[in-house]
Amino acid sequence: MAAPKKPVKTSAAKPATSVAAKRSVPKKSSGSTRKKKKIGFGAIVSALLIGKRKWVTMAAFVLVFGGIGAYLVNNSFALHDQNDFGCQYSQQNTLPRVYSKTSPGPGVADPCVALIQDTLKYVWGHTVITTIDGKFGTQTDKAVREFQSRHVHALTADGIVGSNTWKHLKETSTYRTTSRIGSTSASSNSAVSSGGSSGRVFPVANKSFVTSFSNSHPYAAVDIMTKATGVTVVAMESGTVKHFPSDTCGLKNVEIYNSARNEMVTYMHMNTRSVSIGQTVLAGQAIGTVGNCNGAHLHIDVHAGSALRPTCSRSGGTCTGFKDILSALKALY
Repeated sequence: MAAPKKPVKTSAAKPATSVAAKRSVPKKSSGSTRKKKKIGFGAIVSALLIGKRKWVTMAAFVLVFGGIGAYLVNNSFALHDQNDFGCQYSQQNTLPRVYSKTSPGPGVADPCVALIQDTLKYVWGHTVITTIDGKFGTQTDKAVREFQSRHVHALTADGIVGSNTWKHLKETSTYRTTSRIGSTSASSNSAVSSGGSSGRVFPVANKSFVTSFSNSHPYAAVDIMTKATGVTVVAMESGTVKHFPSDTCGLKNVEIYNSARNEMVTYMHMNTRSVSIGQTVLAGQAIGTVGNCNGAHLHIDVHAGSALRPTCSRSGGTCTGFKDILSALKALY
């Protein structure tokens, strides 16, 4: 007998729903209103970086931020390496304004005036400036005029620090002086003119530029290492300029004889020399500027008598008659 056939299930036809009806069907409510998520800058950056074309995104970032950096370098004001006063000037060494006794005004302290005062006093040796106060007063005006009148380029001595004077203030190798910077009378600056209690002064005007002392020569001599060339060299003790010995680096040397001590002081490796043979100098008087002979430094040695220093070098020679002055220099420093 044949097996009975299973009944075929039939489903009722679903009623047709129009497109308009579908659109009008309300969505189920979750019971709370969802807040829109805020997208921050970090999220945008992350989204760009994890995109499919990372190299395109990175290139865009390099171009954009590189352009911004170039603009800032070329147009914004940046601090100089040795500027501790907060004076800001452009990469082209342009000051924010012209400075004089009338600008920024009497009694007004300005960081750039303080930088000008510091440069005049400690780099160029203008001791007429006694206080670094940022105020362009009589002392600063006098020091600026001295600098301008004694510069090799014969600047107009008007007491105004504009772009030209500032450019030369920033230089470190073209300064000359015809006499001791400041007054030459002992009464105006007895500590400098008399050489202090020992009759000697430290031979580098700006001690803050000194980095170390070296006495590695085969005779008694000292190399005073400095941060830069152009720092003012002053006479360690008073005397008469006797000789201009030759220099191993082709720079300028000076020998000054002190008759009271019967000793000759030799200053070597200078960029500039501001004294002449036969001239009488005082302790503390500017005689030149530090040069570069295998590094920026002033070589100084002392030997007995008024004759030209004995020939002496690292490779040999007559290395006699020199006095050890390292301890004396350290004491003056």
